[in-house]
Amino acid sequence: MRVALRRAVAAFAIPVIVGIGAIGWYNWYRTGSATNFDNGYVSELLATPINAIGLFLSPGKGLVLYSPLVVLGLIGLPTLWRADRPMALAIIVTVAMNTLVIAASSQWGDETWGPRYLVPSAWLLVLPVAWWAKGRRRVRLLAAVAVVGSVVQLAGVIPRYYVSTRAAQALAGEPVYQYGTPGARVAYGDDGPRWVPEASPLLFQLELVAAYAKERLTGTGFSVSYSPFRGNQATLDLRHPAGNYGPLPDFWWTAPGESTQGALIAVLLGVTALLCGAALIRATLQRRDGPTPVTA
Repeated sequence: MRVALRRAVAAFAIPVIVGIGAIGWYNWYRTGSATNFDNGYVSELLATPINAIGLFLSPGKGLVLYSPLVVLGLIGLPTLWRADRPMALAIIVTVAMNTLVIAASSQWGDETWGPRYLVPSAWLLVLPVAWWAKGRRRVRLLAAVAVVGSVVQLAGVIPRYYVSTRAAQALAGEPVYQYGTPGARVAYGDDGPRWVPEASPLLFQLELVAAYAKERLTGTGFSVSYSPFRGNQATLDLRHPAGNYGPLPDFWWTAPGESTQGALIAVLLGVTALLCGAALIRATLQRRDGPTPVTA
């Protein structure tokens, strides 16, 4: 028993220690300090829990909003714990360590689509879905959440991300990204687009895609307004979004004037994925309700 326990502890501890060492070496190689994440400091201890919460729940960076399948994974984690405790423990420890390292860093939430620093471990939180999604009702819910997640990711790639930065600054009435510039007046602090729902890139890019679709279908777009409790009221005119916010849809691998073959391939791959998903769901729904044995 003691040998097995030591092996289990080593299996968890060695990768964590190696990972922390690799991060420290990378920081030292770039900045000369193992704890310097290229922003001059490690965030204060009191800020770490807030950063950790933001990585999962903030409107501008939260993993559960940008990857909603994670919610079902978290719901299924207790079931996985009962069925395969070592795997569940491996998921919990890995995600917790990844979150802790990033939450203690000043780089926890830079301007990218979702919390990209959780990507190395975020996929682990989806694995428990396989233990949870038993029966037609749960499979239907899984399909609905997967559709929502696909819409969120499409909103992230159809417009260019930098337009969200412009929109956040316009809604705030002054710059939001200053990163400690001396004397700068920064509305909502550095983290406005991460914590203020109206300034969230997720919300704005969904609005931008909706305005583009509405204009293509009806010929008219719309505008969005933000009236904070204190501060400047702002309105963004989303009419003609393709002209005011860059080409739409914008695929990062296709530069202006290039062939649209890349976009065509993306559409074909997307249709293929939808057909495969529909076939899988149909096959699953044809089974009887109840748990499905899991074999090695």
